Amino acid sequence: MAVRTAEDCRAFDIAIRMLRFKPKTSLVEMATGLSKPVIRSLYKSMHNESPISGPKTHSSYALMRDPQIRLQIMIFFHYYGSMYGDEIFRSIYPDNVLNAYEQYISSVRLKKNMVFNLNHAWVFAKDLRLNTIIIQVCENCSTDYPTHVVKEHNLCPICVKKGLLRKLAYKKKLNPKLPFPTLSELSVGDV
Repeated sequence: MAVRTAEDCRAFDIAIRMLRFKPKTSLVEMATGLSKPVIRSLYKSMHNESPISGPKTHSSYALMRDPQIRLQIMIFFHYYGSMYGDEIFRSIYPDNVLNAYEQYISSVRLKKNMVFNLNHAWVFAKDLRLNTIIIQVCENCSTDYPTHVVKEHNLCPICVKKGLLRKLAYKKKLNPKLPFPTLSELSVGDV
């Protein structure tokens, strides 16, 4: 595909930024409008390998059942919401999702086999726009957090994690009054 317009340049720029994170090529195709052969060629030239095939996640509901991903989604949601406000509930822009995901990646200490990826971030952003995710306020720390069900006790994944750490401290006879991390201090590598 020849680059003829500013819009073509923008599509290539977004595709290259997205492909750094090795997402499903169908996601890049949907976000940029570039053809599958062009995207596969870009991917191969960037990573010296063919893109991984397989189905992509279609719903955040499946993602949020995993406690590790639920915590990571909350951290991503923190950046996405603070960067773009209520706009995240009305529209989904590839630049916005990418900017928030890049901020998320730069702020966490990544484990080698990180389970939350750009595909998940995109699905989550799509579900926010479709209003299929419930935003609750944690009764402990007053942080907004995403969930897929209304809970009787509104505790965000971080407060749940803190509670589990506190129980573990009591069980092992450690000092249960040790400070536990806040959202800004927490990293994916810590959980």
